[in-house]
This record gives sequence, structure tokens and C-alpha cells, in this order.
Amino acid sequence: IYFDPALAIKICLPREVSSGAPGDRDVYGAQQHAPLLLWEFELPA
Repeated sequence: IYFDPALAIKICLPREVSSGAPGDRDVYGAQQHAPLLLWEFELPA
């Protein structure tokens, strides 16, 4: 989602388990950004 007034992008990634579920290794989503590190975006001017 691109929200022009905030100059922000929100990206939701599917997870194998819900936050806090048994087997969840990242309850707070602190490592969820890792798959995005190599992405490049071209935003509208």
C-alpha cells in the first residue's frame, strides 16, 4: 500500500504460524524485514 501523505509503504508477508503461536520464533516480528533487504522499489515522484 502506498500512502502519499505519509511517504510510506506497508508490506505484509505471510507467516508459517501466527504471532505467539507454539513454534513461533519471532513473536514481535523483529526479523520479518529480512526478506525485504534485497528488494528495490521505484516510487512515483
